[in-house]
Amino acid sequence: MKRKKTILKGAVFAVVIAVLALVCGGIGWCAARYEGRVLPRVWVGETFVGGLAGDALQQKVRLELQSKYNEKIKIRINGKTVVEPTFSEIGVSPQVREVADKALSYGHPRGNPIWLVEMFKGVSGVRLTLRSLVHKPTYENYVKNVLNAQVKLPLSANWILAAGKLQLSYAQSGEMIDQYKLAQELLRVLSSSVENQIDLITLSTSPEIGDDEALALKPQAEKLLGSQIVFSSGDKKFTVLPKVFMSWVDIERIAETPTLTFQIEKLKEYLQKEIASQVEISAKDARFVMEDGKVSIFSQAEDGKKLNIEETAKAIRLNLEKENYQTELVMESLPSQIKTTAEIEKLGIKTLIGTGESDFRGSPKNRILNIKVGSERFNGVLIPPGSTFGFNEHLGPVNKETGYAPELVIKEHVTTPEYGGGICQISTTAFRAAIYSGLKIVERHNHAYPVAYYGTPGLDATVYPNQRTWKDGTDLKFINDTPGYILIQTKIDGTKLFFEFWGTSDGREVKLVGPVTYDRKPDGSVRAKLTQQIFKDEQLSREEVFYSSYKSPSLFPHIVAGNAEKPAVVPAPAPATPSPTPSPTPKPVVKKP
Repeated sequence: MKRKKTILKGAVFAVVIAVLALVCGGIGWCAARYEGRVLPRVWVGETFVGGLAGDALQQKVRLELQSKYNEKIKIRINGKTVVEPTFSEIGVSPQVREVADKALSYGHPRGNPIWLVEMFKGVSGVRLTLRSLVHKPTYENYVKNVLNAQVKLPLSANWILAAGKLQLSYAQSGEMIDQYKLAQELLRVLSSSVENQIDLITLSTSPEIGDDEALALKPQAEKLLGSQIVFSSGDKKFTVLPKVFMSWVDIERIAETPTLTFQIEKLKEYLQKEIASQVEISAKDARFVMEDGKVSIFSQAEDGKKLNIEETAKAIRLNLEKENYQTELVMESLPSQIKTTAEIEKLGIKTLIGTGESDFRGSPKNRILNIKVGSERFNGVLIPPGSTFGFNEHLGPVNKETGYAPELVIKEHVTTPEYGGGICQISTTAFRAAIYSGLKIVERHNHAYPVAYYGTPGLDATVYPNQRTWKDGTDLKFINDTPGYILIQTKIDGTKLFFEFWGTSDGREVKLVGPVTYDRKPDGSVRAKLTQQIFKDEQLSREEVFYSSYKSPSLFPHIVAGNAEKPAVVPAPAPATPSPTPSPTPKPVVKKP
């Protein structure tokens, strides 16, 4: 009997050892097989993620949840449905990265004291909980701009300017939304199977600033009304009159004390729109010239300046608290990027990738002067890869102070003198260099009527900068989609203007078809079509078509006698072509960068 018990114990021990070996072996195999991956039977909510890892794990969780967070939720205020945003729009978002990290570490030993328990769950089946959060900035912005528009908010007392006189705008009680309760309800509805609906009851609330508190600030308001606000930067001073800044006035509690100040957003908006463009200076990289295949500096780099609107607004409000109405603008340095030939040599600028050419023969002296002054602005300019080049931004201010003379321009259905007349000769030449280089044109406008200086209609580009910012407006823009920087070289030879684009060739081949004119009328109106084709490895990779429509020159009378933008001498009219696709197709012009 004793011997039988011994044999039985030995058998049980052997079985236990075998089971343990099997389990340990299985655990070891599972741990090795799923190293860096989620265990085989793991869900995140209703999403199966077993065996996934890295970006694939996060992507699947995010995609599976997309429909839920894009569901609309009815928000009722005082019994009435007022808005139906999606969970995402109001700022509720899943913590995808958090749950993905949890799934990846679940059942794995590294830094996990209960990994063995989790291992068994991970291979038998476990469902992890996904946590959602309310993104505070998005949520508060939605409440402020959407929900608050549905209720009568309290109105603090304030001093305003009405009919040129200082008046008190009296305080009014109102109602408010319980933002904390709303956030809780959003998370509750999201995590349950109830209807996507939230019922809110507004809370009565008093204004932040009462009438008596505002009346106590009347002397300060009167002093402000009788003053001027002055912003300064170096020698530049900007005076703002009460009729403008009184609309910014606000009364806020600062350190618990009612204080007359300016509304921060209105102040920042004014600084951005009215002041920034007048004090900011763009950083200028060193200008370079290409001679005999070598690059040398002909203009040193200059750092720029940028208005720090946030800090300036704070400084203005702080000064206002002290009844100081003059503030120095807070400027930041903008360092230039390229200063030496050693830096540009690293950019790989070694190939002439495209040239633009135009002839200004017959131009009067003022037009010639403007072409020389304006084209020099572009000589040595560097265009970073991937950036959008704006002609007007690089041209800068066009006025007497920057060296221009009055000459005729096409403006508001007339041809009239203005500083910088003839600059379109420069933009037209730059446009030609860009299309011959195979660059992507994102903005280009033809002239109102055919201009003799630009030859066959369809190869011109007119510009007219915004007269306040000297940017944008009617512009020429293109993208440097080459592998490296582009260096612009401009030169004048006799009556011909040239733009050369130097850079790094990527093997693209450029073919231009046209320009071809059609729908030519006896009054001089005409249309044109120009096609740019880009080939790589003898395969067409991109095709752009530029249509131009020119009106009759007779519709644009000359205000003052002159000879700047001369109407083109249009040849005898050819039979009109009804289709926008001209025929026959001319032989392509081929350009290899």
